[in-house]
Amino acid sequence: MANSWMDGGTWRGFHIRYLAILSVSFAVLQAVAYYTVHYPLMFSSEFAMILMMWLIIPRLTERRLANTFAGVTTTFLLGLILQFTIGLEITEKGGIWYTLGQNLLIFVVALALSYLYLRVSIWSDRKKAELEKRRAEKSSSAQTTVAPVRVHRIKKRRHPGRRKK
Repeated sequence: MANSWMDGGTWRGFHIRYLAILSVSFAVLQAVAYYTVHYPLMFSSEFAMILMMWLIIPRLTERRLANTFAGVTTTFLLGLILQFTIGLEITEKGGIWYTLGQNLLIFVVALALSYLYLRVSIWSDRKKAELEKRRAEKSSSAQTTVAPVRVHRIKKRRHPGRRKK
């Protein structure tokens, strides 16, 4: 069995390495933002899920929806872990069930947005392909038809004995 980490990080269409690098980097950025500027983890978690969707869909070609859902889910779980470890004081102050409900709502919205963004990007790719096909047809038809060439005639010489009309 081949090691999926060494073989480009892909296993059955899931880009494991790409998803893991993005998820861990977003978790590190959330922790840095929490400690440096005291940015709430709930909002940074929401932002990380939306950025994950925005970074995955245009770059992957196979199993885009499954990869997006996996990335958003991983980012959601890492955000919850951060809220219940680093931000436990704020989480307990607001209420654990309230925090779970808010995070679950954000997670559902992020999944819905990722599905919508995927559908719009597929539609946009299809329209771009149609436009390129039309342009290629127009340029090929313009190249095959030869435009009429204007032939300049040599002016007839006038005989010295003729009068001008």
